[in-house]
Amino acid sequence: MTVNTYEDDPRRKRADAQLDMIERVLPGLLGTLELNSRYARLLRAAAGLADGTERPLRASGHYKPGEGEQELNRGRQVLLRAAGVSRRAYEAMHRNSKERSDVLLAGAAKLGIETDWPGWAEYPEWGLVTDYNRGTPLRAATRGEWQRTQDILESKAPGSYTGAWEEDGRAVYVEGGPS
Repeated sequence: MTVNTYEDDPRRKRADAQLDMIERVLPGLLGTLELNSRYARLLRAAAGLADGTERPLRASGHYKPGEGEQELNRGRQVLLRAAGVSRRAYEAMHRNSKERSDVLLAGAAKLGIETDWPGWAEYPEWGLVTDYNRGTPLRAATRGEWQRTQDILESKAPGSYTGAWEEDGRAVYVEGGPS
């Protein structure tokens, strides 16, 4: 008769591995969520909505679908007008580029909107090879590495949603790159 201890239980090992991954990924994820929250607050302020402003509910008790995105788009348009940049010129800029964030921050400054959003970092042309578990950038990516992430994302294989591959014993993926 074999006696399994709690330490040998495969479910315990799997749970320990998941907790370990969460501990490594969580700081990067929380940092990203905080930056996204600051960005949304800037756009809402530009749209004339103070933090905590409640949108009116429909008779059904729900928000109108897409209403939040419309508010953010309205705020973006206000910032673009204040910065003197057309929407077409803005959209021609690289997505999440420093160039785009500089335009939005210039619009905020002209309107007197104070923000703690630092803007987006400058990404190299093909993005950054990033440690999947820590969320930290390692180095500029090559075209081949960017393509590798895209190929993995499009493969529909189990786990492919991460776009990650193994390099030097750690999972990495390319953040950014051509849009």
